[in-house]
Amino acid sequence: MALSLAEIIILSLVIDWLFRKFRIPGLVGMLLLGIVFGPYTLGIINPELIAPLLAVMAIGFIILEKRETIAHEISRKLSKILIFAEILLFVMAGAQVNIKVVWQVGLTGVALLMMSLLFRSLGTYCYVLGSHLNFKERIFVVIAYMPKATVQAAIGAAPLAAMKLAGMNLLPAN
Repeated sequence: MALSLAEIIILSLVIDWLFRKFRIPGLVGMLLLGIVFGPYTLGIINPELIAPLLAVMAIGFIILEKRETIAHEISRKLSKILIFAEILLFVMAGAQVNIKVVWQVGLTGVALLMMSLLFRSLGTYCYVLGSHLNFKERIFVVIAYMPKATVQAAIGAAPLAAMKLAGMNLLPAN
């Protein structure tokens, strides 16, 4: 029994409200919702909902690269539906977490995650060294980039999973 997009959105809004009531960021609830209902746990969220979202993101990057003014105009208009997009992103990112694998990798996985966040943080800090930002602002930028890294890690394997489902060869240069 797969949930429809409308049911996911309604459930996400309820979870967001509930978590905020207990002073926990609503995004945490949306990620947990994706983890619990995702294909690796209860299997209620259909993983095929994720591939079209990745295609839309790719098109957005291409428009930004080729026609920046149009991309910014589209961005201003779409910012009005940011909450809706946030719900989809974090629920789908949570749906990509395979709890069985998380338990198998245990402390090794946590150590690897922490090490990658450390290197990303060092890279981010080095990047803003030449800017006009003071130390506290630089640290803020480093912290602000951490959620981006974890979301990228959570959805990074989605294109490979879609290719595997389609029967495509996963080897490089094929």
